[in-house]
Amino acid sequence: MKNLSKYLYYFLVIIGFLALGNVENHVTIFTVGDSTMCLYDTANAKHQRGWAQMLPQFFNNNIKIVDAARGGRSSKSFVKEGLWQKVIDQVMPGDYVFIQFAHNDEKKDTSVGTKPWDQYIKYLKKYIVETREKGAIPILFTPIVRRYFDSTGHITLKGQHDMLSGDSLGNYPLAMKYLANELKVHLIDLTEMTKTLVEHYGPEKSKELYISTDKTHPTQIGATLIASLAVQGLIEQAIPVVKYLRNQKNSKN
Repeated sequence: MKNLSKYLYYFLVIIGFLALGNVENHVTIFTVGDSTMCLYDTANAKHQRGWAQMLPQFFNNNIKIVDAARGGRSSKSFVKEGLWQKVIDQVMPGDYVFIQFAHNDEKKDTSVGTKPWDQYIKYLKKYIVETREKGAIPILFTPIVRRYFDSTGHITLKGQHDMLSGDSLGNYPLAMKYLANELKVHLIDLTEMTKTLVEHYGPEKSKELYISTDKTHPTQIGATLIASLAVQGLIEQAIPVVKYLRNQKNSKN
């Protein structure tokens, strides 16, 4: 009887290890950025949403999405306020960090604002390097456009985050693209993609995509469409995280 108990014990231990081995490792996507990306109360009367808030509908249950973006933050202030440290402390090997900044980097307030080719790329590089040090994968997203139309129905340069009217020194998306190329980081050009989307809708119909009080923050419809563009970018570049999309073959969820 004593030997039977011993064998039963070993049997249960082995079964336990096998069970653990069959548990699929969950991957987390952390999103860091500003108010165009962050979480909002779904009861919000303006129907305001961040585009990262809409990502879970596209992914299956093997992905956990932590939307750590915060309104009013820039690439610099997100670090200075300790928000980045809270994120990077949680990042594990195999995770992803989605990074989108620029809207608030454009501000003249020196506690928040940065210049594209100076502090902006310096802080973006910090996110990239520290993410990689944790064995995780950084992905850059250029900022979504503001709904600023010119007289011809096109998004203005300022709406595209080029703050010096065509001068590359004031162009935030261009600076991000340069850094992505230098550090060999995946980059999804949401500036160009949302420009195409918003121009397709036009000056009047595009009001459906942004809240009525400004031309920067997406509505639920706008944020969902932008999230779908972000997913499209991931698919086009065959980034491994796409295997967790809901419509992938053999998805269990």
